[in-house]
Amino acid sequence: MLRGVASALQCSPLETHHLFVLAGLTPPETWQGMVCEGISPGTRQMLNSLMPQPASIKRPNFDIVAWNDSFCRLVGVDFTTVPEEDRNCIYLY
Repeated sequence: MLRGVASALQCSPLETHHLFVLAGLTPPETWQGMVCEGISPGTRQMLNSLMPQPASIKRPNFDIVAWNDSFCRLVGVDFTTVPEEDRNCIYLY
């Protein structure tokens, strides 16, 4: 049932793990191998080629994974200075 709740809430694997811990249940073992390691060089090139248009890539939970310089200027945030765990659109806006 908790896997269904986590899916409905669009939880990341780490958030799903935490949900199981909060419920006092044994977390699924698969969460560690499902963490996003970043974007590919091709995706980075695509973001940069969109300049001067602002562009960003977000996860379903609104974590900002990648961006171009125009996006930083649009929102007034230099994401290179923001810790990765704090790069969330809802939190920042």
